[in-house]
Amino acid sequence: MKSRTLIFILGFFLVALLTSQELGAYEEVAGEKGGVAEFKVYMPEHDFGYVYGDTIVIKAEIVTRGKILLNKEKLSLRRMKINDWLDIRVILDKAKETGNRNIYRLTIEYRIFYASFETSVIEIPEYRLSFSDKERTFFVYIPLYSATVSPLATREEAENLMISPLVAPQEPDTKYFFFSLAIFAVSASLLFSFVLTHYLYIYVRLRRNSVFGVALNQLNNVNSLKEAMLITHRAINSYAGCACFRSEIGSFIKDHPEFENVRSELERFFTLSEEIFFSQKIFSAGEEEIAGLRSLLQKMRICETKERRGHAF
Repeated sequence: MKSRTLIFILGFFLVALLTSQELGAYEEVAGEKGGVAEFKVYMPEHDFGYVYGDTIVIKAEIVTRGKILLNKEKLSLRRMKINDWLDIRVILDKAKETGNRNIYRLTIEYRIFYASFETSVIEIPEYRLSFSDKERTFFVYIPLYSATVSPLATREEAENLMISPLVAPQEPDTKYFFFSLAIFAVSASLLFSFVLTHYLYIYVRLRRNSVFGVALNQLNNVNSLKEAMLITHRAINSYAGCACFRSEIGSFIKDHPEFENVRSELERFFTLSEEIFFSQKIFSAGEEEIAGLRSLLQKMRICETKERRGHAF
């Protein structure tokens, strides 16, 4: 019986020894506030040798009395960013709430996102834990912690090594951005105005210099069919650059493909012209024929505009 008791005592001390060795890697900071019966924080034993991507782990154990409970919804259970070089995640290892004595064990992980060319000191801010009962709310703070972050590259000279302060990255100056944006907007407006003016100039020039447009205006003041035919002939000859007859319609359209759509109207026009000028037939005022000539000139003006626009651009 005594041997069993001795073995049990030795086993108990062995477990206690192993536990103390595991927690020996942390520094204990004890405190008490309000309804907090016990508050222990276990800091890392080494505060140096960290590099980009490493994780600093701090553990805490809190015991409260009565109905004072930890506000677990206030914990950073999801990884979140603290500043430009740290993020945090809190793991609730244990939460035993009995009503008289409540025990909480937390693991706080800080991941480093700071890479420097010199050895730097990084400071971990206080972390606030919120406790409350039905009447009040109070806070307990995990204390500040500082650690040394090593450079990614090895220095060639280690003499007179100085630890540089941690410098937050500077935000870009938006003044130059908006200045560049304003220059771009002004340049785009000027370019758009130039292109628009160019197109308007070409459009007006085409309208004013249209051979068939001028003929169409002249035709509005004519009642004689023969005079209307002569105006139409002069417009076609002027655009073709020579006298044009029915036998030369194919050559005209070959030189001016845009007029293919009015080939049949041109053939009817030249047939009518031969009947008027080379036959003995007597024609009346020919209001219907003049309307047909006006329609032909309108279509030819459209073809002329398309052709000249293609040459202009």
